[in-house]
Order: sequence, then structure tokens, then C-alpha cells
Amino acid sequence: MSISSDHRQHHTAQVATPVWYGRLGRQLRALAKPILQQKKQGLFSITLEAAVSPPASPPQAQAPWVYWHRPAENHKLVGLGQCLMLEAEGKDRFIRLQDKYAALQPHWTHIIQGKIRSQPRAFLGYGFDPHRSPHPMWKSYPASQLYVPGLLIEWRNDHSVLTFSCSADAVGDADMVINRWLELVLVIAKPAISAGLSSEPLRILRQEPDESGWLDQVERVKQDISNGRLDKLVLSRRLSLRADQPVALAKLFPLLQHKYANCTLMAMNFGGASLVAATPERLFRVRSGKVEVDALAGTVAADDAAPQPQMQQFEHAPVVRAIRQALAPLCGQVEYEERPRRMLVDNLQHLWTPVRGRLRNKVSLFQLLDGLHPTPAVGGVPTARACEWIRCRESWRGWYTGGFGWVGDNREGDLAVLLRCALVDGRDAELFAGAGITSVSNAADELEETRMKLDVMLGALRGNG
Repeated sequence: MSISSDHRQHHTAQVATPVWYGRLGRQLRALAKPILQQKKQGLFSITLEAAVSPPASPPQAQAPWVYWHRPAENHKLVGLGQCLMLEAEGKDRFIRLQDKYAALQPHWTHIIQGKIRSQPRAFLGYGFDPHRSPHPMWKSYPASQLYVPGLLIEWRNDHSVLTFSCSADAVGDADMVINRWLELVLVIAKPAISAGLSSEPLRILRQEPDESGWLDQVERVKQDISNGRLDKLVLSRRLSLRADQPVALAKLFPLLQHKYANCTLMAMNFGGASLVAATPERLFRVRSGKVEVDALAGTVAADDAAPQPQMQQFEHAPVVRAIRQALAPLCGQVEYEERPRRMLVDNLQHLWTPVRGRLRNKVSLFQLLDGLHPTPAVGGVPTARACEWIRCRESWRGWYTGGFGWVGDNREGDLAVLLRCALVDGRDAELFAGAGITSVSNAADELEETRMKLDVMLGALRGNG
């Protein structure tokens, strides 16, 4: 959670102190100082209200930071600084992460000022594969990760709530901790600077696989389907780009918000490259025990009349079936619609079936995640063979087709599948897109589908609003 003296000097020169800043400092000291001085073990959080304006783009700050936004629901979360970071990998990664998180709860002191109904939250992110990606571009993104920021600000319907957190192990002087918290608030309040940081023009450095390689991969998958080894497999592509100047997230996000308001917009940085996504697919949301899951599979251009019936049969229906089967032991009665809806997202339309249930007693969000990931919408059928196929041939997957969101201590959470992604590092960007391959797939059509999906981030990077 440390901020360098150079950063503080730059910050002081650039940012006028908000009128509410002094009052916030006095509130923090009055509420937090007595607890911090006790030097209790475990974690300490304090939640209060302050009139902080929501930023239009991710914070310009040292890692770690997180930006999470659902424009259609007027809900935004920003996390900055580090209180706690937990990691786990292997087949049981989510359960191991759950055990680590649960062990914290008895030793987590949480003070709430006023009538705020809030709870400590952590951000949860994970890759497609249960093991850390071998590709160096994903070096700062472990197999699964739980992140408690030093400062979490939530805006819902333009109402802002701040949660400050620290670990007792990191507490030295109480005033020093509080001053660090206040510095993080100023970073959020700092206006984004994007002038002169144009991401145009873009050069394509690499496509993996290229067009011929893609056509060959599709034929191999269809051969495995014909031989009975697979029923469906989601192939992916990687597009490597370089801009003339550093890519400016401050310019990118207003464009994404304008075109993809019905998606989940996310960005994060844990040291190294920033991961950006505008995903239409919610893995799950749990509120008051009610579970909502998106079955999203079957994609065509937005101007097509409708997805073909065979797409519903071979691509969408297996995803709905797999989600229902995964939810059955975890939820009470599972409900879904027989006929899929159409979800329009700019240049694309998807087949979409909302699946609903009620989480059984003592079933955790981590168990729900363990049961759902990976769905056939990102992996394939059967799951184990599809994942092994992908593991052997797609070293670039990393967190693409994994997920990210937040979890609370009251079995409430919201996770989205990481689709329509870009991994941004200075002038360089890696884009990812995939398509579901079945026995009736046409390789050229599936290639065109990946191009349309890549255009989501490619268009935004080029400044197309």
C-alpha cells in the first residue's frame, strides 16, 4: 500500500484537495486509531461514506489496482493498494482459496460508521487452467487469486462507500497507516490524464494460429469429434499488436462504456501488464441466496436474422445442460427458459439463457465456482478431454476464459467470464477470441466469428467509438 515520495510530490502538485478530504481524515482518525493502536492480529477494515466522484477509467497508480463496472446497473467498484493477496493452484484451487479466506474471517475486525449496509469484500480472479500459465505474458496472474485492497470504493446509483483495510502485520504507526489510506483516496480523486497518449496507429505483429493454422486446428477438432473423443471444443486465437505510443486506458474505457454498456467492464493490474475486458457473460451473481447464471453460447453477426437452429442444438443446448447439471447439487429448484433469448452486443448477437436457482445452506461461492468452471462455453464437452486438448495447444490462455469479480463474507458475489480481453503493457497489446467447434461447424465461418470478437477490443484501441 506504499506510495513513493516522488509520487506524493507529483500528486500534490496536480490535485487540488477536495472539500470533503479534511472531514474524511478526521473521521478515519477518530474511528481507526483506537483499533490500530491495539495492534490486534488479523485484518482490520473500516467502512464509511464520502462524496467521492466515480472515475471514468481505471486509476493511474502503482499496482495493484482493480476497476470493475456494470454501466447498465450503475454499479462500480475500484480497489487500490494491497491489504492481502492469496493464491492457490491445482485441481482444488478454489477450495484451497476458500479455506484460506475462511480462516481469516474470525480475525477480521470490521467497523461500519452509520447505517451503511456493507461488508468486507475481496476481488477474485482465476485463469482457465488450474495451473499457472507457462506463458510469460501472464507472469503476474496466478492460477487463482484473492485480493483485498487497501482501499475499496463502491458506487451504486451515484452513492459512494469507502472501505479501508490493512493487515495487523503491516501496522507500524497508526498515523502512518491512516495517511497511506488518505493518499489512496487522492489517487482515485485524481483526474485521468490521457492527452498525447494516442494508441494509433496499430501494427499486427503476430496471429496465433494464423488463418491456415486455424483451418487446420478446426479440422483436427472435427476429426476428434468424428472419432467420439470430443463433442465440442472452444478454440481460441491470439492477436499481438504494437502501437506507436503507450495505450491509454483513460481513453479506452469511455469508448467501451459507450458501446458495451450492457457488458461488465473490467481492468486490473497486479504488477506488469494490465488486463482489460468488456465481457457480455456473467458466470454467476448471488444475492440473498439467489443464484443467477448466464448460459451464453452461439454467436453470429448482429445484422443476421437469427442464429441457426443447429447452433442452438449443438452449441447452446450443451451449455445450458451443463450449467443445470452443475447447479443441481448446489442449489434448490433450478429454473431456466426453454427457448433462448437473443443478446445484442454491438456487432454481435448471442444465444442467451438465464439459469436461476437458490443456493443450498452451507454451500459457498467457492464451491459454486468450482462446480461451474469451466462451462462448455469456454472449454468443451467432455470437460476433461477438452481442457487437456486446450492445455497442450494453447499456451496463451492464461486468464482469458477464466473469470473475475468480487465475493463477500455473506455468500454474496458477482463473477464474470473474462471474454473480449486485451492484455496491455505499454505499447503492446495481446487480444484473445474464441469460437465453439462442433460437428456441424464451418471453419471459415468460425474464423470470421473470432474476427468479429477481436474487433471489440481492436476497435476500441483504434479509438472507434
